[in-house]
Amino acid sequence: MSKLWEKLANPAAEYRSAPLWSWNDKLEPAELKRQIEEMHAAGIGGFFMHARSGLQTPYMG
Repeated sequence: MSKLWEKLANPAAEYRSAPLWSWNDKLEPAELKRQIEEMHAAGIGGFFMHARSGLQTPYMG
């Protein structure tokens, strides 16, 4: 039983939260990489990119 609790206390990345990451304005590759690294460091298991109105970078560009 204790092994189950250990796994729940520190789940693998595929079982962690994956927030909706809204993109708008001009996307800068260095800033996107920085934000991804911050999410990884915080233990976030992934993210869903969502282009919003105001996006100044061509979609899929």
